[in-house]
Amino acid sequence: MNNEWVKDYCLDEDESVHKAFYYLNKFRNHKIIIVTDTGGKAVGILTPGDFNEEHVGDIGGMSRYGVYAPEPLSHRCYDGVTVGEVCNRSFKFIRENEDKYSAGRNIFADAGIKILDIPVLDTNGAPVDIFARWQAFYREYLATRRLSRMSYVEPIYQAALLARKKGYDTISVIEFGVAGGTGLVLADLYARETERLTGVRIQVYGFDLGSGLPATDKAEDLLIAYKQGDYVMDESALRRQLRGAKLVLGDIRETAKDFFAKYAPAPIGAMFIDVDLYESTAAVLDMLLEPDDWYLPIVYMWFDDLAVGSDFSGEWLAIKEFNAKSLNSKITPEDMFSGRSDDCGFLMAGDLSVGATQQKRNVRYSHPKWATAKAGNSICELRI
Repeated sequence: MNNEWVKDYCLDEDESVHKAFYYLNKFRNHKIIIVTDTGGKAVGILTPGDFNEEHVGDIGGMSRYGVYAPEPLSHRCYDGVTVGEVCNRSFKFIRENEDKYSAGRNIFADAGIKILDIPVLDTNGAPVDIFARWQAFYREYLATRRLSRMSYVEPIYQAALLARKKGYDTISVIEFGVAGGTGLVLADLYARETERLTGVRIQVYGFDLGSGLPATDKAEDLLIAYKQGDYVMDESALRRQLRGAKLVLGDIRETAKDFFAKYAPAPIGAMFIDVDLYESTAAVLDMLLEPDDWYLPIVYMWFDDLAVGSDFSGEWLAIKEFNAKSLNSKITPEDMFSGRSDDCGFLMAGDLSVGATQQKRNVRYSHPKWATAKAGNSICELRI
């Protein structure tokens, strides 16, 4: 596993407290500073609660970045003060050779412990990982929908359950449109937790141009909403945060064509589509015309930009055109109808909000594991 990303959460004990405050505000997946000495050994930690006592231990809800985050942080006057002077030097930590889940749950269960992240240290005391409260209680957080981007959490989990039911030991999940990388980093983290719960291994891929949206002059591409260069990726910063996910960089209209030959992914069980443009979305959906061997019989899907399209533009148009191309591979429901179970036994949300319609499935009626015996094909319990 790549541990280089942990360095982004470390500050030397001589660094300014103002720098720690800035870091805690910009961090996306953990809200902790690990204070280290000149030898790289952890000597203390700083958390949001150290800047705002009123919110210490606030665990009322997820932030957009996947962690509980008291917001906004207050900023006391720390001119000339170093992180080494104010950090908690009696901090709790997990040893690298310990069972992180058992040790972490014991620490977080202590009513006096108000932190949301725990450093994991090697035998020399150097940080090698960070273990979060949401990881320690992942099953509970999943069941109570308290994880950030449940639109990613649940399709990954449902795909793994379906894979296990159908006899697959490894699947793939893909995000199309990575941009800053928040979604891909979370998908990567959630895949690891889902592997632990289900026993199904999960490969994670992220498609992106890297330099932002490509140029387009097509009316179908929603020119009123997007322009060339939107959503540029900081590739080096993102790669440091990824645990196992692979980036597939380049024009999606081209990388989608040779993806299977080049990467030989495990059968795809979930797809998150956020490429904004009609033409790019159409290229992604055309991948679903590939042979059934590359897919589970149902592929759980999430479309990010349905709110800004119509039957004649954006993702809606791409979905309609895709469904006209094949008798045996369909995206359902095609329209905005919700509040029913479809022919996959999937219970749609009971309202007509855009969010309720962003979750769809690719159903593959010709798939050899679609038409198995009823006892092995009953998936009505797989609901999002």
